[in-house]
Amino acid sequence: MKLPSKIKIGGHNYKIRYPYIFDKDNLTGQYCPETDEIKIKQITLSGAIQSETSQILSFFHEILHAINGIYCMYNLGKECNTEDLIDALSEGIYQVLIDNPELREII
Repeated sequence: MKLPSKIKIGGHNYKIRYPYIFDKDNLTGQYCPETDEIKIKQITLSGAIQSETSQILSFFHEILHAINGIYCMYNLGKECNTEDLIDALSEGIYQVLIDNPELREII
């Protein structure tokens, strides 16, 4: 599977670290705003390969963490106006897909 080496989300440039080997097998991805990185696992510590679907879902999961922080002030999962939250997520997803056309290659 091919992931982009970088991605722009809300004016922030993140390095994609893929394939990434985590110290813990329960992690499949990680959003790191402190280091401007998104890490995605391809292979477990025991050498098993994550399915492509799992890798893509992890990638988009971590993108949504970034969108939540940048556009939603980390309000996902907290009580707030649902319609405002959906509007913010829609804006974030649209922006990420427009600014990163290489994402179309991984699906």
